[in-house]
Formats: sequence, structure tokens, C-alpha cells
Amino acid sequence: MKKLIFLLIIFGGIISCTNNPSSKENTVKIIISGNSRAELEPCGCRIPAGGLPRRMGFIYSMEKSGENILKLEAGNWLFPSYNFPAPDAWKKTSDLLAEAYGEAQFDAIHVGISDLAYGFEYLLDLQKKYHLPLLSTNLLNDSGDGVFRPFYLFTVDGFRLAVLGVTYLTDDQASRFKALHPEDAIRKQLPKLRKEADFILLLADMPVEKTEALGEAIPEIDFIVNTRHKGWTQLPRQTGGKAVFTYLGPEGQYLGILDVVFKSPGQPIRDMSSAYHRLDFSKSRLDEYRKRAGDIPVETYYQDNPGLLRTIRVYEKEVERQQSILDTTQNYFLWSMRHLDGDVYSSPEWEKAVNDVLMQTVGEKK
Repeated sequence: MKKLIFLLIIFGGIISCTNNPSSKENTVKIIISGNSRAELEPCGCRIPAGGLPRRMGFIYSMEKSGENILKLEAGNWLFPSYNFPAPDAWKKTSDLLAEAYGEAQFDAIHVGISDLAYGFEYLLDLQKKYHLPLLSTNLLNDSGDGVFRPFYLFTVDGFRLAVLGVTYLTDDQASRFKALHPEDAIRKQLPKLRKEADFILLLADMPVEKTEALGEAIPEIDFIVNTRHKGWTQLPRQTGGKAVFTYLGPEGQYLGILDVVFKSPGQPIRDMSSAYHRLDFSKSRLDEYRKRAGDIPVETYYQDNPGLLRTIRVYEKEVERQQSILDTTQNYFLWSMRHLDGDVYSSPEWEKAVNDVLMQTVGEKK
């Protein structure tokens, strides 16, 4: 399908920072999806969220912003679960998803455990058909060789990013597939990555406790995205080592956004997510107060409410303080999450494609 050109740029959201962290010239925006489990439509939640059309619509819109964009899939996107044998009906959905990801030109797609429902050959066929950049650092074929690329290296405006992906197999899954232990697989690649990457990002389909242990055991890892746990994180969590890690939430309801500001090659890259979210919150509150005052100066509009004026001054000082921290930090990254709710622009072409597949499925059940 031919990509539509969208003029609408999406701002705001339930869990989304709206301030530009730095100039576009030294910022790389990494959009990360995962754990969508083949959900084509928004969830049946209190606030319906997710679905392929919104995911594609958001990605297309961000590409029109003029920023440096990388698109990553963290895994568990192709099938609802790991079933063996898997139902043949799943192939209609997986083929549509593969077509969408190929059309969107994802930069790397990690193979999670649920993506293995039909085995390696099916994935390799999709990879060839839709030019998918499939990734796995630890999955092996029967000969003991890696099935997919073990990592991807990207260089954007001098910033060098390495992306790896590991999948933890249970006993049942290990009886069908071969794999290196995640830690062993990563250490095998580290001699090359130490020399060629400023930042190592790991896509991990693992239990949470094993994710934390891996981040603590390998200090070279900077950031881990867990695609098995159903929770979501607005702020990254510490692993006990240098790395921090996050969750992407269930059913594809969220997209993760990692902004990396890189001004000084060779210098450490710090996690400034907390400062950024405090800055964003303080700015949003000030905007509310100023909007209420309209064209009247804040001091005049709230002159009969000295307590509120003091609160406004606190927010102003907080904005100044947090902005100063970001402005004086040379290299840093920021993590936020975009809730794919009804405010997100939905791609019309993928809405039609999803409806066509769903109608076919309904017709076959009759």
C-alpha cells in the first residue's frame, strides 16, 4: 500500500510529553512498539486504545515532524500467543501486520516468543516478502547458527545506536527452538559493540526479574525495553546496574518514545526522564492558569488569590530549574509513553485494511 501523507501532527495525550527536549539537529526520536499480540483494533477498555491504524497513523505523523526518527518493534506483535500448532486463521492477521510494518519501513523488528507460533520458516518467508528487518541476538537454527541478524547499528547525526533483542524460552519452548542464554548471547556481541556504539538498547522478551538481573550483570547496556510484562512505565526503572528498563503495556495500547539528545561524543548519556516529566507537568499547569487569565496579566487576574499566585511562582521556578538542568546536560535521554487513545490520528488506509480482514474472518465463520 502507498503511504498516505498526513498534515496533522499529534500533540498531547494521557502519558505523553509535549515539550521539545532540544533542537531537532541533535535529537534522535526512537519510537518503540511491542506486546501488541496481533490486536488489530483498539482494546475494549474504558478508554479504547491501541490498534494497527492508530499505531501507523502516529508513526506517519511523527515522520512528518522533521525529526530524526527510528522505528523499533520490541516483539510479540505478530500472533496473539505462542500456540503450537497455531490456528491457520492467524495467518490473515499476521500477513496484514507484516505488510504494514514493511510499508512503514521499521528499522528493526525483534522476534518475541509469540512471534514463533509458526516457526522460523514462516518468519523468514515474511521477512523476504515484506523486507522486514527481523532481529534476534540469541535464537539459533538446528545447526547452531543465528536465524536472524544479532544486532543493528544506526548512526544519526553522529549518534551511534546498537539495538539487540533477546528472548527467554520456557522449557516447553526450548524443546522446539534452540537459543543461547540471553546473557551469553549479548556478551558474544559486546567486543564489537563496545567499539562501534555510544548507546546500547536491548529489546527483551523476558520475565521482569530476569530483565533486572540482566541489566545488573552487563554494565554496557544502557536501556532495556521489556515486551513480556503487561505493565507500563512512565519513568524508567533501575536494574541495579547502569541500565534502566521500561515496560510497553498490554495489547499495543501504548507506544514508547525514547528521545536521545547527543551533543558531546564520547561523554556519558544520562537518564533525564524525571526532570523532563517534572518540567512538562509544571509547564502544563502554568498553561492552564494563563489560559484562564486570557489577555489579563496573571498578577492582575489572580490578585485576590495570593495563595494561588504563590503556587504559580513555584511552578515558574520549577520550570526554570528543570529547563536549566536539561540545557546544561550535554548528552541525555528521555522516556515517555503515548497512549493510543481516540485523540491519535488513525490511518484511513489501515482502517480499511483491518476492516476487510475482519469481515473476511466473520464470513468464514458463518
